[in-house]
Amino acid sequence: MEKKLKIRLAIESDKDKVLDLLNSVFEKQQRSQNTRDELYWNWKFRNSVFGPSILTVADDGGKIVGVDHLWPWELCFKGEILKAVQPCDAAVHEDYRGQGLFKQMRKFGLDVAVSRGFQMVFNFPNENSLPGNRSTGATYLGKITWWVRILKPVHLALDKLFHLKAEKFTLPEEYQIDCEFLDQLAQRVSGEVNLIQIHRKAGFHQWRYKNHPSRQYGMTVVRVGLKQMALIFTVEQHGARLEMVVVDVVGDECPKKNLIQAVVQTAKRLDVDFVALMSNKLFGLERLWTHGFIKKSLKNMVVLPLGLGNHGKFCSFENWSMVAGLHDSI
Repeated sequence: MEKKLKIRLAIESDKDKVLDLLNSVFEKQQRSQNTRDELYWNWKFRNSVFGPSILTVADDGGKIVGVDHLWPWELCFKGEILKAVQPCDAAVHEDYRGQGLFKQMRKFGLDVAVSRGFQMVFNFPNENSLPGNRSTGATYLGKITWWVRILKPVHLALDKLFHLKAEKFTLPEEYQIDCEFLDQLAQRVSGEVNLIQIHRKAGFHQWRYKNHPSRQYGMTVVRVGLKQMALIFTVEQHGARLEMVVVDVVGDECPKKNLIQAVVQTAKRLDVDFVALMSNKLFGLERLWTHGFIKKSLKNMVVLPLGLGNHGKFCSFENWSMVAGLHDSI
């Protein structure tokens, strides 16, 4: 008797099949050489400080042939906490493509998200998955603005950035993440900011950065008078080439020149080929060409409000405090 394909939430016993499907589909697409394993499963799907993921699977008689993942987040806006999900880790087995599985899984997951009180979807789809995201009704904000400072131009061409597979790079001990310090900074500056930003609840920095199963993050501190700010970054190795990305900014608003000086000094000490960071209105990280940076538009962003009022505010970059730490793969 032929068994019907079923769309359902994943359970713990699906773990190996889900990871096998994700690894087989993303092996050629992903930038890093890391594989998804049990550590990844626990960190990504089960142990987030914002709660467990909404992980949907397509089950064909016990065979997992599709996966769609909604990653939970909490965002702050004018003192209000918003519950959001970020779609990522979506894959369909090659033998089952073209049958509408992605749409079925995504609709199922979004229905679950609404039932659990989530208010918004935000995502950074690549060019292949952008049409599917827009077909769900999501608003396309455009490409995110990055600023790139090339320190060793002879080693790379700008059009090759963010495309080669990376190896893990071990940072010197002096750049070790201090989660207690980061939590203190976040608590000190928390308040009614008129921009959408990460809700840095207790344990966020430990989970998001310190506990990451395959990527190491470091931090450098900027001090100007009584003001303090921490810049969180990661470094990847591509053969002989090193790439540094500033993924997060926490703390007081310090002068732009001090921030950029700290970024460039850290990059030079680590002997990287280039350093990149997202444009960020809250911390004045805009118009950085006067500091030797090149403007580069990378990574799409889409937003889908789920029953939020005045949703136009969430569909413009002008209303976001953008950091790369919001993106699951950086």
